[in-house]
Amino acid sequence: GCRQTGKTHTIREFVNEVYESHIYMDLEDETDRRAIFEQGNLSANEIIDRIMFDSKLSLVPGRSAIVIDEIQACLPAYSALKALADDGRFDIIASGSLLEVMIGDLQRRSPMGYVDSIEMLPMDFEEFLWAMGLDHRSTDYLRDRIQSRLPIDDYICRRVNDLFRRYMVVGGMPAAVLAYSQSRDYSKAASKLMDILSVVRDDAERYSRGVHRMRIATCLDSVPRQLEDDDDRFHYTRIEKKKGGDRVYGTSIQWLRRTGLVIQCYNVTEPTAPLESRVREKSFKLFMSDTGMLTNMMEAGVAGNIVNRDPYSNNGAVLENAVACALKANGYPILFYKKDDSTLEVDFIANMDGEITAIEVKSGRNKRAKSLPTLFSRTRTGRRAVKIAEGNVFTEVN
Repeated sequence: GCRQTGKTHTIREFVNEVYESHIYMDLEDETDRRAIFEQGNLSANEIIDRIMFDSKLSLVPGRSAIVIDEIQACLPAYSALKALADDGRFDIIASGSLLEVMIGDLQRRSPMGYVDSIEMLPMDFEEFLWAMGLDHRSTDYLRDRIQSRLPIDDYICRRVNDLFRRYMVVGGMPAAVLAYSQSRDYSKAASKLMDILSVVRDDAERYSRGVHRMRIATCLDSVPRQLEDDDDRFHYTRIEKKKGGDRVYGTSIQWLRRTGLVIQCYNVTEPTAPLESRVREKSFKLFMSDTGMLTNMMEAGVAGNIVNRDPYSNNGAVLENAVACALKANGYPILFYKKDDSTLEVDFIANMDGEITAIEVKSGRNKRAKSLPTLFSRTRTGRRAVKIAEGNVFTEVN
């Protein structure tokens, strides 16, 4: 998962609750611990003996765990997961923030097949509501009304719309959410988000090479600007007017995607199944993996406009980013439809329960979704549409 999504906190809470004992090591901060793994070709017995000797703690087979945090800082430790898992005496829990970046050259020593992988994402809106003090009964009520396509109580709907605006500004990074939940001060959440972005930039310095360091930072900084443009497809020339495009910046975008910092949303040639076989890899949008980070990277005043419901402010880029994050959190490929030589464009296309579903995101004063009826009348492919805008739940059947 991305930096600062709460991986370490969650793991430590889990092992304290579930296991009789555990050993924890952080291979990024505790540089001397890397020597446990770096000799290479060690057996599981040898590795476990070293870990236990170094920690001076006893482990009980079947009732203890070994936690290896920030494993990307020591690639031999990543390769050792296969032997440790095969040994079977202790549960092994590993975490890392840049695993996809660091393990690209390790396929021959990969522990895949011995590892169950879980991607940890920023908190979604439901988790944000819990942090704001709502209980599961309240979020269950909201889910039931939406799934049943029934209006939400007007008072509750206004309150939830207000909370969603706060979520767009604060985002789902646990440190930012905690700071806001304790203070209700957006500046404190913004300070945490600036710290996270600083760590991300440090990662680019530490875990990338040569000229790519500068290009990664330049690509990241261009994401908010590109989303705010009318044509929000990603254009290399908007990074800088230089020839080369994908050849120059493709690796940098791949790095950002692999770290979990950005979500790549691909254009499909037709809104028909199977969608993933219709992807145009050279035509895409980039979203931030956390909407709070996106808002914090935008010019001053955007956050205030969102929270204060400025009727003349179009915050479509932020709302669209929030929808992209929600789709990813629910396991959907992030896709959109844009027809060449036409104004027809649909923000997101997804296969939901076997139905090709068109999703339009509307912000500002204009809530009309012109592309949805046009899509169905011209292509005669999609059967269901969703319009996301501020308001209550309603349905139309045509």
